[in-house]
Amino acid sequence: GGSKIGEVTALEGIPNLAANVGAIQYTEARDAQHARREAAGYFAHSFPLKRLDHLAVMAPNIEASTEAWSNILGVAVYGEVRGRAMIIRQMKIGDAIVELLGPESPESPLASRPPGLGSMAAWEVDDLDAAVATARARGFSPSEPATGVLPGTRVATIPGAELAGVGMQMLEYV
Repeated sequence: GGSKIGEVTALEGIPNLAANVGAIQYTEARDAQHARREAAGYFAHSFPLKRLDHLAVMAPNIEASTEAWSNILGVAVYGEVRGRAMIIRQMKIGDAIVELLGPESPESPLASRPPGLGSMAAWEVDDLDAAVATARARGFSPSEPATGVLPGTRVATIPGAELAGVGMQMLEYV
């Protein structure tokens, strides 16, 4: 409606964050903002996404990036997963996770990837098979459901080419 909703600032000059990061302070309290958006129908959709689960950030120097997120931004390490030649450091912010993806060794394929936000967002779903069926019925081509990298998960992905460049990982906790 053209009214001011908050103050935004880029967190520039902080080394090793591995992505462009910003902060926003809303003028409206979170509960009031949510109620207003819900009343406007912003959360009503028929695709079975439950919530944003995580975003990935390529962090070639995972130790330095973890230190920057923890010591400078004050975001504690929530968890760590190792596998497929990578280290995943999970940084919990609200009910979502920022995953710092770093190489496990200099030979890892991640070692040569530039720092930055990954081109996929992971969304939690209650029933992965139903979400895949819905996506296919709507003309998308998700992958077959498979065991996820994160313990206790199953995943399927809609390619970024079908979604304006950002892939959609559908993730079910089992």
